[in-house]
Amino acid sequence: MTATDGTVTADMNPVEAWVKPRLLQQDRIIYDWQATGPSGGGHFRFDLQTLRHDFFWASLPDSYEVYCTVKDTVTGYSSATAHKTVVVGHPSMQITYPPDSAKFTFSGANPGVLSCTTAAAVTPAWLADSLEWSITPIQGSNLTTIPDPPRGDTIIFRFENLPAQNNEFGRKYSSAFLLLRNGGDSVAVKDSVLVRAFYPKDATNNPDTLHDWANWFHYWRQDTIVASLDSVQYDSTLTDSYGVTINDSIWVGPAAATIHYDVHGDTGYTINNINFGGSDVNGMDCAAEVVAHEKYHRWVYLNWAAGGAWYGQTDTDGDRLPDNYENTVSHTSPDSSDTHHVAIIRQYPSYEAYGDQEYMAMFTANGLQGNHSRDWSAGLHSKQWP
Repeated sequence: MTATDGTVTADMNPVEAWVKPRLLQQDRIIYDWQATGPSGGGHFRFDLQTLRHDFFWASLPDSYEVYCTVKDTVTGYSSATAHKTVVVGHPSMQITYPPDSAKFTFSGANPGVLSCTTAAAVTPAWLADSLEWSITPIQGSNLTTIPDPPRGDTIIFRFENLPAQNNEFGRKYSSAFLLLRNGGDSVAVKDSVLVRAFYPKDATNNPDTLHDWANWFHYWRQDTIVASLDSVQYDSTLTDSYGVTINDSIWVGPAAATIHYDVHGDTGYTINNINFGGSDVNGMDCAAEVVAHEKYHRWVYLNWAAGGAWYGQTDTDGDRLPDNYENTVSHTSPDSSDTHHVAIIRQYPSYEAYGDQEYMAMFTANGLQGNHSRDWSAGLHSKQWP
């Protein structure tokens, strides 16, 4: 770290008017500098073009002495030695942008790009070029910086390509270092800021090129972020329902990450004095309920299959729930396929044939949620965005 701004002034160089023109004409003038500081001395650097001198110590002194003699290498003549006591202003640095916990998201283009601009205030200002930056990497995403290498008071970090893993999003630290140079490097002043990386929720620019999956479906499948989402399939053309079960296969569509039962307004449905869905059941919570709902229908199908738990049992009302189950578990009528009038309440006549099964699918899934703390999607109904 440079100890002082070190600009050569008239009192520091009494023969500068004689020296500087000759510097432009011939390479014969040298500056003989000496400096005394704390024990152990320091490192000295002088730039003939800018007439600036920099001193480096492992620890900053309160002041140091500088001596300068100008010599002509041809004639051997020397100027009088100038002397100056330099009072050291201890440097400081603080990251001014972005604010702590700022959020940045990849673009929805392919490849997706995330740009994060960082800036710092440095005192004295001429130390800005000594400021070195780093940021927590995103595995699977290519990182470049402007400028390269990342040195200065303003840096742009640019990540290209979304990572494969959800845990690569989220908390990242951008750090700035003001370095001492005394042989090797050591950190003198450091500041860090927390930033958070997100992905565009409904875009399809995740790295899985084998499927046309929305980003939310790709990332929420991982590590039970949304339970059992990894056991179902995604159909981008499924626009008339949240999900569908055909025999033992389940598909969900784009609506599974919106609001559950939003067609009935903010309050969802009330069936058998139980509230289902509504505006508060959205995003990954909607997806969690949709998956569990469809899994119930799949469970019913498998129970009736040969060798299943209900194979051969009596189902008087034909709602695909056996009489014994309705009497002891669902507490619906074995003589009515739609005990709680699901077909009327949800305005879907087909439920007259299996309303009790639909009610139990709704009941089983009601209130399930995704893992909000691991939702790094950026979009409508995302849990940590904006």
